[in-house]
Amino acid sequence: EIIASLGSNTSFISSTTNNNKQKELLITLFDSENYSNVGSRKFIDDLLHFNCTLPHKNDFNKCHIPFQSDLAFTNITWSNISHILELKQIGLSSNLYLHHSNTIHANNNTFLNNLLSYKMNQLHIKDQANDLNDLPPSSSQAAFSSYINEENQTLLILTDHQKEYINPYYHSAADNRLNINNDTNHLCHIATYILQAAIYPFFNTNQSLQLDINCLRLNEIYRCLIEDINCNLFNKIPDIKSTSLKQ
Repeated sequence: EIIASLGSNTSFISSTTNNNKQKELLITLFDSENYSNVGSRKFIDDLLHFNCTLPHKNDFNKCHIPFQSDLAFTNITWSNISHILELKQIGLSSNLYLHHSNTIHANNNTFLNNLLSYKMNQLHIKDQANDLNDLPPSSSQAAFSSYINEENQTLLILTDHQKEYINPYYHSAADNRLNINNDTNHLCHIATYILQAAIYPFFNTNQSLQLDINCLRLNEIYRCLIEDINCNLFNKIPDIKSTSLKQ
């Protein structure tokens, strides 16, 4: 499932490999984005410039200098990334904006066309074309936009504001569960939109295949992460520590 409520710093990146052009989906969650987007900036810097000068002596999937606990990211080639869709601040308002460069047109971009043609009015999503340098503050705007090749790569941001933030407490101590929209039906609609408009058409080779969001499970995960991590669902996962979140 796609947990739309937790997508404030989530990018859905579709990529192709060099060998067989097989499409792949990467879901990235960046740490420390409230500190000048350092997580996404480090990610793109590693993709473009990382060089392991001293491999780990016992595990070649790690690097000793500079230290990296996992080198799986070295299998990603930036130039092979064709689409980036970032979800940014979508949990407060039911009105959303799909930001993208004004040089990208739906009539010659299937990915954008799919997003613009799937129930935009019913979901209260508006098309918002901008200059690439005027995209809203986000991981994509801060870390990726400078490296985007607009002829081959599409950068889109789905967010709840057209220009100014509508959440005055974003990335502050006051930005808690009392300051977001607790309507998980809205979040499920957005998750369904991402699945049906972006992911499903891009990967689907079997037109009879039907995929659905498990809205009950989404609601359960939402409650666990927003209200109480000591929930039954998370207690079934051995690697999650039973630590209560402050209410």
